[in-house]
Amino acid sequence: MVETNVHFPADTSQLYDAMRKVLEVCATLSALQGSTQWRQFSHNLRGIKRLLRVVHKLKRSTSKKPEKKAQKDQKIKQAHREYLAAANYQLQRAMSTGAEFGGINPLLFSKLNHYVAFVVGCSTKKLYPIPKKCFPFSSHTPNGSVKEKLGCRLSWD
Repeated sequence: MVETNVHFPADTSQLYDAMRKVLEVCATLSALQGSTQWRQFSHNLRGIKRLLRVVHKLKRSTSKKPEKKAQKDQKIKQAHREYLAAANYQLQRAMSTGAEFGGINPLLFSKLNHYVAFVVGCSTKKLYPIPKKCFPFSSHTPNGSVKEKLGCRLSWD
């Protein structure tokens, strides 16, 4: 019997997934044109992934001291700002690539526009942690038994 975790698609994870696809499509468009401006797209993607991991590892403070809680909240907000700034920077590059090379492959250009629209929708919202609200998610096993767990998530305002 193997237990698996059900992945809850948090907003930060969905933004990463969309950015991954944007960077892949831009690299393909550039390669078709013979341009080298996206030759390091995997390096750029790793940078965004590193910032995502920082966001996921930060937890709210359980201290009773308000100054410690405020300090930890500031760290969380700063990590989200850095993550969104990196995503927005790559998004601006992707939009210029789409404008430059969009006529080469209309199918790839439409995919790029789809992913860019999703990223723009995600990155223009305000991130904040939901205090003391958790959602249930489950782990399932092949025999049908389900374990309920609680996980805290970040939400958009």
